[in-house]
Amino acid sequence: MNYLDVGLKLEVEPNVHLDGDVAIKLNLEVSNITNVVTQAASGTRAYEIGTRTAQTVLRLKDGETQILAGLIQDDQRRDSTKIPALGDIPILGRLFGSQRDDGRKTEIVLSVTPRVVRNPQLYDVDTLEYWSGTETGLRDGTISLKGAGTSGVMGAQTGAAGAAGAPGAAGAGRPAVPARGTGLLSGFAPRTQDGAAPPQAPSVAQPFNLSIQAPPQVKQGDKISVLVSAPAGVGISNVGFSLGFDPGVFKVLAVSEGDLVRKASAPSNFSQDVDQGGGQVVIGLSENGGSAVSGGGSVAVIQLEVVAAKGGSQLSLSRVSAAGANDAPLTANAPPPVIINTVAQ
Repeated sequence: MNYLDVGLKLEVEPNVHLDGDVAIKLNLEVSNITNVVTQAASGTRAYEIGTRTAQTVLRLKDGETQILAGLIQDDQRRDSTKIPALGDIPILGRLFGSQRDDGRKTEIVLSVTPRVVRNPQLYDVDTLEYWSGTETGLRDGTISLKGAGTSGVMGAQTGAAGAAGAPGAAGAGRPAVPARGTGLLSGFAPRTQDGAAPPQAPSVAQPFNLSIQAPPQVKQGDKISVLVSAPAGVGISNVGFSLGFDPGVFKVLAVSEGDLVRKASAPSNFSQDVDQGGGQVVIGLSENGGSAVSGGGSVAVIQLEVVAAKGGSQLSLSRVSAAGANDAPLTANAPPPVIINTVAQ
């Protein structure tokens, strides 16, 4: 003896999107008994079960109603009782038996209305993504050059201004007026403790320009390597950037550190975060202890697969930041985008 579930079975899998829409995956199954077969010898009964199924995906707004129909079943049954041979005679056979025709037509109509009880919480842009620097140099913003401050009014002046302040050169109690173009701190050095040398003014940050190396033309299905390189002659202790690409054309297979890491005297920290759907790869490289590595070379190697041919597709760098020895700021500039021509095989 077997037990079978007969009736209506509905499976619903909702997915609430950020814009408030609800994607609903429906799987509807309707089953019923279509016929009963009785064995004359044993008297047991067997049931014939008919099944109708429907699968679909709906995307509705909160409170929007969608009607699903079309699961139609049309049953035609004919039962007859008659005398053998005589009941088969055309027209006259009805006098020697009875016949019953049964017709039934059913349709399942389903009304779907999603109700969002609680919307997903959307965070502000400044909390979704923020700068944290590197492992050895934490910071809450991008690396920027701090301008040298202006000197305050201190001390007195010498030279022509000092002569004006001599006895007899000006009235008693009248302050000396500095000559035009003469600084108020001319001839005076700032006080230092223990005879130490006066502090030097901040030096201008060195320029730091990354470059992208990629083949100019590729075919659909090709696997290529894209190199992001640092210039020679500039020592760097950490660098970070974001590589943007078209997710409909390229697929990221792997991201690895470049040959610049092998030139470092100490172990380096290499990080990478791939967002295939958003078309973005965030890469960071930092040297332990704030030491700088120079000589130029590739910072990262990105392996891409060409999944579609759409003509010219560009690779671009953004949010470039870099620092030299002891986290000294560098003027980091993003290179112009690189255009790769993608063609069909």
